[in-house]
Amino acid sequence: MALKPGKGKPFPPKVYRHGSHSITLAADGAIKVKPGDTVSLYSACLYGDSLMGWEEFGRIVGTALKKLDDPNKIKAGETVYHMPTFFASISVTSITATGATRVASVGNARILHFVTPKGAGSVQLTVGISPDTPATRAAITWEGATPSGGSPLVGAVPKTAAGKWVVKIKAGGIVIQELCVWVIWATITAPTGTVHPQGDATQGGVQIRWNFWHTITPAAIITDADRPALHGPMDAAGPVPGHLKTHIASGNPLGGGASLKWDCSRQVRLKVLDPKGHLTGAVTQQLAYPANDAEGNDDTHTDDEDNNPYD
Repeated sequence: MALKPGKGKPFPPKVYRHGSHSITLAADGAIKVKPGDTVSLYSACLYGDSLMGWEEFGRIVGTALKKLDDPNKIKAGETVYHMPTFFASISVTSITATGATRVASVGNARILHFVTPKGAGSVQLTVGISPDTPATRAAITWEGATPSGGSPLVGAVPKTAAGKWVVKIKAGGIVIQELCVWVIWATITAPTGTVHPQGDATQGGVQIRWNFWHTITPAAIITDADRPALHGPMDAAGPVPGHLKTHIASGNPLGGGASLKWDCSRQVRLKVLDPKGHLTGAVTQQLAYPANDAEGNDDTHTDDEDNNPYD
């Protein structure tokens, strides 16, 4: 004889017997009460002991499944539920996010990953479940996210600080989906250069060399075994912002400014002063910082970048 799941565990849908008694357990844990049925009989059929597990049966009250307040009072014709089986019958059919982008998984494929830069507001997560009923919705709780929008199917994660948010969606306390929301940021530092004054100069000019270090937070987005797949070449379907523009000085296209999913790009602004009015309009054109923070208008190639944090 195969061992039964035991207390606190879901049972497969089928007919269960104990002596001359039997019950039919549906896939969602439903049991149609017959004349003469008792919860002790149900416990005996499922667990082999009339005193074991009786507290795991409930009925739907209003829109929620609740434990039987008096296990001796069930009525013929009503439906009661084996609660662990009911909760285990709830599955996730979809998860969408507003304010973050879904990225494929590295490691455990069952853990979903959503990525966003640090900013104001929050990431709104919406889960689809099956079956979707008032009772199954009432069973949903969030760990690592705050219920939002007046719906148990919506949870929110703040994105005002960089970090990794592990979110677990539960049905009756049973985890039915795990996901991670990654709020990322990079702190930029630059060493102070050395100034070399020139003597006896015959012409004016400025030459500057610079290095920028970008420290990614949280570092776990690079090192964790289970993380978003942000390694490798950039997505061909998504060219860099401003890729159709050209550099103000060289005239080279900006489309070559990124080659991998991670990239460091520069922005410049330019203002030419011509008090005497001797320069042509083409020379004195002004350049402002791009409105798009992700557009590197001083970045036409990656030869001068170490843009692979996985190396």
